[in-house]
Amino acid sequence: MMLKILIFVLLMSCSHNHHHNNHHRFKDAQYWTKKFDAPERSSYQKPLEIIQLMELKDTDRVADIGAGTGYMLPYFNSALKNGVIYGLDVEQELISFMNERIQKDRLLRAKSELIGFDDPALTGKKINKVFILNTWHHIEKQGDYAKKIFTQIQKNGEIYLVESEPGKGGPGPHHRIMAEAVMKPFRDARFKCGVLNEKLAFHYMIKCLK
Repeated sequence: MMLKILIFVLLMSCSHNHHHNNHHRFKDAQYWTKKFDAPERSSYQKPLEIIQLMELKDTDRVADIGAGTGYMLPYFNSALKNGVIYGLDVEQELISFMNERIQKDRLLRAKSELIGFDDPALTGKKINKVFILNTWHHIEKQGDYAKKIFTQIQKNGEIYLVESEPGKGGPGPHHRIMAEAVMKPFRDARFKCGVLNEKLAFHYMIKCLK
């Protein structure tokens, strides 16, 4: 009987680890660029409106957490004449892809960096604006993550989160979460948050202030 229990526990453990290690992984950059950088994306993602809503200043230092293939990097690069945009992601292949994009498109204000699943690694970068696009629902320990952002960004720092609107059409119907659920861990971490008035097709946008 004890042997059967031990085998069951081991099988469950292996199953859990396999699930955890492969859950929401975005390793294949060539595959994901066909989705993330599809020409039609701009029609519903509205990147220029997102940039406008962030009210960027020339000298802002921005962190794009979960930057993927670097879809937003050119838009930030154009807006930041004397600032910097960090494309941060947990997948080395995506970082390599972003580096190639930065070189090819001459994104002089852009950098990319590998980060861990549980830490945005903003310390030392003097980040005053954080951008999280279609990524927050992938983060497991959201409360801890929000607290780390709070301690790592500059005084009066801002966070902008964009997530898919529940019940709306458009791409990516899975993993949709309500705006209140997104704001809660940030409010618990002492941010002041609210939903912005926007005209995005299938998304909502949240601003949190330290």
